[in-house]
Amino acid sequence: MLMHQPADTVVDAVALELVHWLSDLRDVVAFVSALPQPTPALAALLQLHQAIDLTQHWPCLNLQNIPKRHINVGIAALAAFPRVAVAPATNLRWLSAPLPRTTSVHMPLKSCNRTTLAFARAWGSSVRHVWVRNANALLPHVQEVLALCQHLDSADLLVSTATNAGLWVDALTRPACPFFALTVDISYMYASAAECMPLAQAILSSPSLRRLSLICNAAGIHDALLASKGDLHHVTKFCAVGMPAQPLIKKTDPAKLLNVLCSGTFDLWRCSALQCLSLTHGSLDWPRIATGCCPNLRFVTLFGTIADADMPLVAQWLSTSRVLRCVQTPSDSVGELGAQAMAGALPQWIARGLEMFRLGRNL
Repeated sequence: MLMHQPADTVVDAVALELVHWLSDLRDVVAFVSALPQPTPALAALLQLHQAIDLTQHWPCLNLQNIPKRHINVGIAALAAFPRVAVAPATNLRWLSAPLPRTTSVHMPLKSCNRTTLAFARAWGSSVRHVWVRNANALLPHVQEVLALCQHLDSADLLVSTATNAGLWVDALTRPACPFFALTVDISYMYASAAECMPLAQAILSSPSLRRLSLICNAAGIHDALLASKGDLHHVTKFCAVGMPAQPLIKKTDPAKLLNVLCSGTFDLWRCSALQCLSLTHGSLDWPRIATGCCPNLRFVTLFGTIADADMPLVAQWLSTSRVLRCVQTPSDSVGELGAQAMAGALPQWIARGLEMFRLGRNL
């Protein structure tokens, strides 16, 4: 026997779903204000917005930053928010009501304390994202919190010291969750390759790793990764600025790379799945690249100098994209050939949905 929900319940659910899809708070307020009978959660959202500016709280409500006198209204409005963020000093009064099924939780782990643990025990099944920024030791409650968060979708680890960083990678790796995405961002890590070896080995052995970013003075971890056995075949987003990219890109599976931001030369022609590309300070083999295609490329920025003779090849390669949205080529040497090539390709790109085009010396 089929069970039918009351019409008003279905309408309320649809209204909440539509609100969750809106990225701009102004659109949310306009939509909810136009409803003849907003749901209790949406009505509470308007009331909360009248009390405090929610511009910095959409689409993720930062519970710790809501004044105590407005917490009750905030609790009533929880279902209106796609996400909420808890922090070590979040008021425990938020736990007085069950978390709506449609609302997910983001949680920091660096300063994990008894408050964080209390939220993990109550809302652990709704925690979808955790992040760690510049943490050293794994605090006592971290492992218990992670054990309670069985439905994590993603984790961000931002580190600038090699101390215990490998332990964090191991703790955040979820081999049993094939769709779980781990991001490791490393910057200003003044450490030798030997000091970075435990971190490198943890990175290379993590099947959860999806994004790896090495920025500014990360030569130690760069060299440690190259010296260690293993590959980066699970990585889909790769960033290496201020160091050669090609050696590490050889450890990736080029067919899986979706997003690349790097310096120097690399085998771009092998990366046919790219969606976003940003290159700095390097020359590329454009005759070789132009023999391939980039059907899914949406955003491309090419810093540095491109020879005028290569610009027709650049335009030819970019024209293989079906979804190009933004092209920025700040070349210092664009001449007649380059200008003609880009001018000839622009009508086709615009017809396919191009939104931004910049060609010149300065961005």
